[in-house]
Amino acid sequence: MGEGFSVDAYRELCDRLGECAVAWREVECIPRLAANILADILPAMESVITLYGDAEKPKIREAMYSIQELIWECVAIDPGELE
Repeated sequence: MGEGFSVDAYRELCDRLGECAVAWREVECIPRLAANILADILPAMESVITLYGDAEKPKIREAMYSIQELIWECVAIDPGELE
């Protein structure tokens, strides 16, 4: 929200996504609310990146790549299958 990149919030999000990936590893479907949230995380980050200065943008982009990989784990997508 334009208040700087929060390493603590980023780590917390990564931890929770990792927990979801483990919990959902063997299920055929994930909760609808979770699917909606997972679908919105990256577009939301992309939409607010313009609020940050040039020093913060690379950190946010790198965080986005990490979060994207965790989302793939949550929905059991092998990134190699996307190519």
